[in-house]
Amino acid sequence: MVLETMLREKRGGIKYLSEHLVRAESTQRYFGRHWNRAAVDNALSGINEQFEQARLRLLIAPDGSAVAESYPLTAVGWGKVPLKILAAREKVDSSDVFLYHKTTNRDFYNRHFHDAHENGFDEVIFFNERNELTEGAISNIFLRHGSQWSTPLLTCGLLPGIWREKMMHELNAVEKVLYSEDLKNADEIIIGNSVRGKGLAGEIVYQ
Repeated sequence: MVLETMLREKRGGIKYLSEHLVRAESTQRYFGRHWNRAAVDNALSGINEQFEQARLRLLIAPDGSAVAESYPLTAVGWGKVPLKILAAREKVDSSDVFLYHKTTNRDFYNRHFHDAHENGFDEVIFFNERNELTEGAISNIFLRHGSQWSTPLLTCGLLPGIWREKMMHELNAVEKVLYSEDLKNADEIIIGNSVRGKGLAGEIVYQ
């Protein structure tokens, strides 16, 4: 199923809603499935707005039907500074189409994120079969070298994150192929997503 995870604030509504729906429609159509905007709107309108802040999960079935789930958030963010990050030994395959689309086909990422979290890490990041940096299990990544920010090319095998797109403009970042040495030599590393926002990375441990 197509999946979008979004931040909803009681006073501000769903953050980046239009961007999330554009991406969801693109993925639904990419896989040759029916896009039903009315079903999506109905699912989102049925969400209980009792929480000040909530994480929304929008799930879209192949026939276009949609379900939205809401989970309360006590705070937005990553919960600590800096973040402890694990660099996974297991590689992703850049030819895997599911890397480029947000769906429920996330067992690989979920497994690695759970194991990393159980061992005291806040996020786990990946490299592809060519040892190119890609993304985190739940985040995109940016590196700063001097005054220049950069982020991995989409073709390396990663999700076109909503937060990623916003930060590219905010930081005037360039897309490029990045390797382990770029990560080790970075002056600053940030990760983020559209629900948690930006997090400052500190220690990066290699498996």
